[in-house]
Amino acid sequence: MAKIKIYRDRENNGFYNMALDEAIFRKAIDEKSRDVILRFYDWDPACLSLGYFQSLKEKIDEKQCDELGIDVVRRPTGGRAVLHDRELTYSVIAPTDKLGNTTLSAYLNISKGLNRGLNILGVKSEISPPKKAKRKGSTACFDSISSHEISVEGKKIVGSAQYRDQGYLLQHGSILIDLDVDKLYRCLKSRADERIKKYFKKVTTSINDELNKTITKDEIEKAMIDGFAGYFDFDIYKSGYSEELKKRANKLLNEKYNTKEWNYLK
Repeated sequence: MAKIKIYRDRENNGFYNMALDEAIFRKAIDEKSRDVILRFYDWDPACLSLGYFQSLKEKIDEKQCDELGIDVVRRPTGGRAVLHDRELTYSVIAPTDKLGNTTLSAYLNISKGLNRGLNILGVKSEISPPKKAKRKGSTACFDSISSHEISVEGKKIVGSAQYRDQGYLLQHGSILIDLDVDKLYRCLKSRADERIKKYFKKVTTSINDELNKTITKDEIEKAMIDGFAGYFDFDIYKSGYSEELKKRANKLLNEKYNTKEWNYLK
């Protein structure tokens, strides 16, 4: 039977979080791992992550981010800017033939696991059908819903992005626990007036908003693990980080994710 390997981090900064995701991804490729790897993590300090194809200089107000104590890092995945503050981040690393040989099929399968977890919590979420984008959207990730993303009555609650290489995928995303629209738009050069902020709130929601109560990250994580295990019918085991994996992550941190060459790539 296939297995799901669980990693759980408390607070790391954004540069190390991206380095660790890629280190796990590269290690899985090197070892030809057949496991599905599921990682949950937090960000300390809060961090704005950019999609790979976005321009930091054009899109992000670095002065405001600095004043707010928010780091900025480029992701290896696509998509748009996400403020990692009041949320729980997940990443999935797996052979593509385990979760889906196309980007959309894997996206759908992962969303089914996540959606099942949200339903366990009591969130009445659902998976969006395949669709063509009707609008370009802003710099921010959560102002529009893509194919197979998770929403509640048309309001996006999970934003995700994916990267593939050598028959493996890395998908990570943000599960919103709470929402601070003002803080997000202070980080972006595309300033939002009250009309745009009102629209953002109309198309975005969070776990706390939907349940009208505070849920801990531990509760969310447990529900997500149960959702994945239930949907995929895989055995689960928890793992710690080996010294070799930490060494690989630190190398990526120093040579890539903590450099201006990477973060100002575009």
